[in-house]
Formats: sequence, C-alpha cells, structure tokens
Amino acid sequence: MNGKLVIVTGANSGIGKEMTREFARRGAEVLMVCRNVEKAESARDEIASGTGNSSLRVVQCDLSSFASVRAAAEELLHLERRFDVLMNNAGIYLPKRRESPDGYEMMLATNHLGPFLLTQLLLPRLEGARVITTSSMGHKFCRFSLDHLNAEHGFFAIEQYGLTKLANILFARELARREGQKRGILSHSFHPGPVASGFAQDEPGLFGMGLKLGRMALRSTNRGAKTGIFVATSEAATKTNGEYWVDEKIAWTRPAARDPKLAAGLYEKSLRLTGLA
Repeated sequence: MNGKLVIVTGANSGIGKEMTREFARRGAEVLMVCRNVEKAESARDEIASGTGNSSLRVVQCDLSSFASVRAAAEELLHLERRFDVLMNNAGIYLPKRRESPDGYEMMLATNHLGPFLLTQLLLPRLEGARVITTSSMGHKFCRFSLDHLNAEHGFFAIEQYGLTKLANILFARELARREGQKRGILSHSFHPGPVASGFAQDEPGLFGMGLKLGRMALRSTNRGAKTGIFVATSEAATKTNGEYWVDEKIAWTRPAARDPKLAAGLYEKSLRLTGLA
C-alpha cells in the first residue's frame, strides 16, 4: 500500500488500532481520526515504532458531534489529496440512553450519523476509493423503523446498538448504489467477529456478567481486524459492491438489511438529520 492514503476512525484502540497497524506495516499513510488525542498520539507512536512507518497523523474528531465531524472533514479536505480508503470503524455501546450534542441518541449519533456525515463531506476526495464500515452480527437482533431511530419512547441498549449496526449495512449498500458508478466508490460493511475488546464492558446484570465470563473465548483484536483489512485491500472485494462480509467472505444478513427501499429511506433521512438536505 505504498503511496496509499487511508483514513481510520477509532484508530487508537481495538480493531481500529490493529487495522491502522496493518495499513502502516504495508506502507500506507494513515490518518487516525480519534476523539481522544492523547490516546491517539500514544497509539500513533507505538505503531510508528513497531512498523518503522512514521507516516501517521492524528485528526481529532468526536463522531457524536456534527460540529466536530465538520471540523475534522475540513481539516482532511484541506490536505487537498485523494483518499484511497475510508474505514468507518469507530463505534460505541452504552447501557443507558444519552443524547449527543445535537440531540440524538448517542449510539445513533456515533455509530451511524457521524460516520454518514463524515463520508458525505469527504465525497469530493473519495473518487475511486473504498469506504468500509464496521458493522456487527448484532444487526440481526433489533426492530428497525425509520420513525423510531432515536429511541425516544423506550430504550433497550442491545436493541438500539443493533439498530445502529443495521444502519451501517444499509448505508454501505445505498452508498454503493448511489456512488459506485458515479464516483467509482467501492462500499462494503463487515462484522469483525466476537472480538475481545471493550465492547459493553460496563453493561450491568446477567448480560454484562455473561460478556465478562465469555471474553476468554473471543478472538483477538488482531484477528478481528482481518476481514476489514481484506475488504479494504483485496482484489476479491472489487468483484461486487455493497456487500456484508464475515471472515473474509460475503455473508448472510437479515432481510431488512437487503431491503433497497429501507436503505434509500435511511439514506434520505440521514441527509436530513445531519443537515445536508
């Protein structure tokens, strides 16, 4: 990947850090888009030391805040360079409902609306690029309605998380449909597998206890990053567009994730919610 310019959100920890490490190892220049600058700079220095690649730059961005996303996009566009890969990787899980600075449920804002807005703002520099979005098998376990994205009338954390992960898949599919031929964008989503990261580490009750007890059986963040790297770099991933990948293969999704009307409806609503329409 010598000479390639890659953006990774959430690049300072988990699979984002491992994907950044692998991109750097392959010679890419990586823009690490992270909320916590101190942690991002520490990760940058560690990766640079371990790979011998110092072409790593930290860009501060809180994806839950549209103002922060716009500021980060402006900084990235100011580079006046084409981006080869955008990894929409950053995501959160919260056990209790919180609202973003813009008044949206925090997981919806961070996991879907923020990455959606960032991608839209960067489109002028994404000609022929790959846009890869980290989703989850959790997309199978939620009710999904365009009228109830914000969880204002009842909040169940796992279901809301799943809703945002289904939104990731729908966004990737619709981006492929809209921008595949127009800009030559390759857009896919993927599930990293059950990764031993900090996901839901503060979840109370039996669910949280089960997660803690099961972490020993989970795959490493290094293994979890493999499918993301594969879809972002392989020739095989160019044979199709808008797919959902698991273990480096195109995988089954629930029917809602393949609904073109739902994907188009979510895209249009996301444009309105982020102030782009």
